[in-house]
Amino acid sequence: MEETDEEELVEDLNIEFFALKYFTMSKLKQYKKDIEKMKKDSQEKDKKAEKEVERLQERIRELEEKEKVQKSAIEESSSEADESPSPHRRKIHRKKRVEDCSVSKTMATTQKSIETDLATPQLTRLPSTPKALFKVPQCVEDLSPECSEKLRDVIV
Repeated sequence: MEETDEEELVEDLNIEFFALKYFTMSKLKQYKKDIEKMKKDSQEKDKKAEKEVERLQERIRELEEKEKVQKSAIEESSSEADESPSPHRRKIHRKKRVEDCSVSKTMATTQKSIETDLATPQLTRLPSTPKALFKVPQCVEDLSPECSEKLRDVIV
């Protein structure tokens, strides 16, 4: 009897072992399938995310191009507005033209006075470049006669 009990016990244990082994193997296969499915889903999501990133980058490039075009259009329109003033700016431009004329007349008379002053011995070392000639008289015009003499002495 003991042998039969042992044989039955061994048989029962073998059955339980194979059942447990089968159950474990089936669960393992199911886990592997689940893992593969999760990997595929993850890869699909990554691909979708990459496509979305590329789409957004392209949209950013388009918007930057539009911004550049708008800036250049604004610059062109502002330069055209400067060239052809609008009615409310005409007075400003007229004043500017009048000021430009008066400045050029003042510069011409100042240049003549400098040329005559250059004939005097104390101003012979004054630079003869037009730029220097126009800088000194503009400063001298604003000063009193005593100050202008001092300034000429310092320059010479």
